[in-house]
Amino acid sequence: MDLNPVLADTAYGEQSPLPSWSYMRDLKEQYDVSTVLRAAGALSLLYLDRSPKELMTLIRRLSQEAVDDFYQRHLQLQKIYQESWEIPKPRVLSYQELLQECQSRPDFAAVLAQIEQEGQESLKNGASYQEITIGNIQKILDFHDRKEALVIIAIAPPYYPSVNCRRLAESGIDIEKLISLYRDYLADTAGCRLNVEEFFMGICDISYCSLEKPLADYEQLLESMAVPRNLYSIDFPKIAAINVPGINLGPWGKDLHQLTERVFEKDMLETIPNFLLYLLENIAAIRLAER
Repeated sequence: MDLNPVLADTAYGEQSPLPSWSYMRDLKEQYDVSTVLRAAGALSLLYLDRSPKELMTLIRRLSQEAVDDFYQRHLQLQKIYQESWEIPKPRVLSYQELLQECQSRPDFAAVLAQIEQEGQESLKNGASYQEITIGNIQKILDFHDRKEALVIIAIAPPYYPSVNCRRLAESGIDIEKLISLYRDYLADTAGCRLNVEEFFMGICDISYCSLEKPLADYEQLLESMAVPRNLYSIDFPKIAAINVPGINLGPWGKDLHQLTERVFEKDMLETIPNFLLYLLENIAAIRLAER
């Protein structure tokens, strides 16, 4: 998974950063020389064009290929050393599928409610969503209680949908005209040249202004989120109903989200605010023609 170009995404001539593990470790509570029974990792993934469903399918396929390769090597080593230990072939499950395998037991509903309550207390005590996600999966696996190798794929909050307003249907705004309006304004009033980036390669609240893909794709993603919805939830139907195109008109700055973050004062206090007023005065010029 780490730095795998298969997981990189491209759109409008731009490519997302390669994914990387922001967290990876075994889950031993103390150090000893025994074999690790469980391990967990958190993969930071930025996408531009694929749907959430496509991404989950791709991650699952890559995971299955990895465990299949491991299993074949295990069988080969058994032949070499003339061993005959039989172990089940490792499986890859989504968090939702793991829950489904537990639901046949009558006491599962009460156990799940207890796990969710403990997650709520953990959040109040300062635990991160990542820690709660890993903890919840471990508790479900304890309840699952089967001696087999499993890979569980889950989503840990926060989640920011990828969005590019060029792809929005019925937005009412001609994006090319808006860009031209801004470019001409900067050239005429500030002597500046506009640099257009199709995507902000980070997280931004503009992600919650509209949805590009079918609503069902996003709602299915929530089902693989291993924290209860009372702790973290996204109202995708409302976002789809808003359907507002968003553009980040940021001032020139440096060291975003760092202690040394700063912005160019003139941009912050003059250029950007004045353009927003100019935009309101000329909003009719960037509207799409009525069909």
